[in-house]
Amino acid sequence: MILKFAIRNLLKRPFLNLIKITGLSLALSGILLIILFLKSEVTYDRFHKKSDRIYRLTTIDQSFIAGKQFARVYNPAFVPAMAGYFPEVENYVRLAPVRGGVMKHGENYIIINQAFECDSTFFDVFDAELISGNPGTILNGPGSMVISESFAKRTFGDSDPSGQILTLPAGQYYGKNLDFTVKGVMKDFPRNSHFHPDFIATPVDRSSLEFWAWSYLLLT
Repeated sequence: MILKFAIRNLLKRPFLNLIKITGLSLALSGILLIILFLKSEVTYDRFHKKSDRIYRLTTIDQSFIAGKQFARVYNPAFVPAMAGYFPEVENYVRLAPVRGGVMKHGENYIIINQAFECDSTFFDVFDAELISGNPGTILNGPGSMVISESFAKRTFGDSDPSGQILTLPAGQYYGKNLDFTVKGVMKDFPRNSHFHPDFIATPVDRSSLEFWAWSYLLLT
């Protein structure tokens, strides 16, 4: 009975009812999109188990960018000493961006979108789902590299990348070729992460972490 009444009313004023239904559908769709957006925003980086204790170190210099906070620290060589001095700092990791935009595998050049040289403590601070490799030892040696699943597919296809050598070529930013050994593969970071590296690697030359780098502290 109710259904017949509803259909009769819809047929009585079809154009007006079409406008009403369309407007209601658009409104509900808009609300749904806003909810999904807000959910993504409030869960940013929350997939890290220690997210409530991870802080990014910033600097303030009145002579630089008008005294505003600057997230990338220049010459963060003091960070290890600071972590050792303050008992409130449980651990730390520095991420120095890999420059140049390409890596070399054999004779092939592979474009990189984002990548970092980092301290071996990366997996002690951040969480990443490893497809292969032991998070406790995977970054222990210099020139050790963990690549993302998508980068592995793009570079090696279906082949096992473990033990393969990738070279950061000399050129505009680096005075000589730097070789890195693939020690493991990790899942791509989710969309609601503030970084999405193609790979992370411990530096061949430790001085790489003494220039510009993002520095993160894990507090007690």
